[in-house]
Amino acid sequence: MSENDVHLWYSSLNIPLSILQRLWSTLSSDEQKRAKRFCFERERARFVASRVLLRRILAYYTRTEPSKLQFDYGSRGKPSLVEGVAGDRIRFNLAHSNAGAIYALTLDRDIGVDFEAVVPIPEYQQIADRFFSSREKATLQALAGNDKLEAFFKIWTAKEAYLKACGEGLSQPLDSIDVALDRRESLHFLKTRANMPEDSPWSLQHLRPTSRSIAALVVNRSRYSLACWEWPGPQFRPT
Repeated sequence: MSENDVHLWYSSLNIPLSILQRLWSTLSSDEQKRAKRFCFERERARFVASRVLLRRILAYYTRTEPSKLQFDYGSRGKPSLVEGVAGDRIRFNLAHSNAGAIYALTLDRDIGVDFEAVVPIPEYQQIADRFFSSREKATLQALAGNDKLEAFFKIWTAKEAYLKACGEGLSQPLDSIDVALDRRESLHFLKTRANMPEDSPWSLQHLRPTSRSIAALVVNRSRYSLACWEWPGPQFRPT
């Protein structure tokens, strides 16, 4: 991976329990404790699968044994590799929804990703009224049916991905992040009304890991080369 590369990996989390049991020792004691807190077996298995896959993907890039990777967590919970280990230039982020997970990796730049299954949500208009900016609300009002639902998820995932990229979590009001959707382009620029200049360094790209899901990728810097794969399996492509 070069300095201009951004790599995305998508994977199903439906991994056979026998394989997860064999890979349990790959996880740190902290990850194992977190897994045990899940009340339902399916959620526990998917959490374990997401962490095992994260370790295997990072091990691929760092040429390190998956079990030897160590993580730091920012004040808002954003994970990073511990300084001093192999591959500490790598920046990464992950998101999962139901039975799928997506992992974003690059070098020396902030990155965030969010991933949602596109399913009907009865209260999505109320969510938009509370958390969307005036321009985003106007975008939704101009649409109907499936177009409106898809736009809702594009805006929501972009907000989440930006907050993850800058490590802010939910400390920044969601309606202060202004997402402009332009159907003619796959690459957009993301601005916040509060503190972001017009020449925003944050770029936004939407992707379709599956036919029924939407992912948003936010990267600090606008010029990069994007490659997308499944782990393991055929390549998927941006929308």
